[in-house]
Amino acid sequence: MVDMTTLMDRIHRIPDSLRNFTESTERVRRFYRIPDEVFDKFLELGLPHRPGPGGEAFLFDSMDLRNIVLILGVPSPQKTALKAMSRALIEGSHAQKIQRTVNVQGKCPDPGHDGSCEFELAAAVRNNHQVTAVRERAPHHFEIDLVLAAVGVEYLDFSAAHQKLVDELYRIAYHHIPFSLQTDLEFLAEAQIADCRLAAHFAEHRARELGIEVRGSSGLALSRPFSNRHFWTELKHGDKWVPIDPFYLKVLSRWGVLDETDWPPNRALLGALWRLEFDHPDDALVTHRGGCDSSYITR
Repeated sequence: MVDMTTLMDRIHRIPDSLRNFTESTERVRRFYRIPDEVFDKFLELGLPHRPGPGGEAFLFDSMDLRNIVLILGVPSPQKTALKAMSRALIEGSHAQKIQRTVNVQGKCPDPGHDGSCEFELAAAVRNNHQVTAVRERAPHHFEIDLVLAAVGVEYLDFSAAHQKLVDELYRIAYHHIPFSLQTDLEFLAEAQIADCRLAAHFAEHRARELGIEVRGSSGLALSRPFSNRHFWTELKHGDKWVPIDPFYLKVLSRWGVLDETDWPPNRALLGALWRLEFDHPDDALVTHRGGCDSSYITR
């Protein structure tokens, strides 16, 4: 497990200009549930903060706090998401056909605007070849049935070039990072920390340098009850593209939610990832006059 000093070193690799100091000390206690004595130690180690209104209390960055609770193992949405992803991978490897229903709910980005809200399911979702049915439950709520073919357990033959890529990915530490850094390969080269998106971006770029036929992929990790946007890599294997994600498999094993002996880096991730071909990876699943936040519930 990473110690507090190492974590603080990683936190300080994020430029202070990208922080948003909004979280109060009371939120640290009640929402993030970080023990006072532990948090005091992080302050001693230099956790970034700013004076609050009136200068009477400190404010903290939410991303820094999410990284702390993940390292501490405090019950949190981040830890829950890791456990849910491991269950999705295991379930996907046990079935010949994965059937899921994803509920996508849009949120108005401009509450109080003139006229009624107009929500639309993105064409990349509605026209996806794995979708079998779409039902509109409310103007902002779409229910999507999909089927993913799975073939049980599959391991790919990795060459020396593949192994070199895996070794380089393993040297990167998982860390929540600001959106503006999520495709910044120069930042990754210097900081050696990444979230799933930056790691996948690096894997795609580096694989091509090593002569590996690869493509970047994004979509939903079909964990339950809540799906998550995810980024991974696909390798050309014969006449098909096969999803792999050595970086995230290592993350799950490091956090003790997946057995690394059963999930080596060359194991295909079948039955747990829904690839969506958006024009841009950040496109929303539901649009509201051109833009919208979305939440995803899977069963």
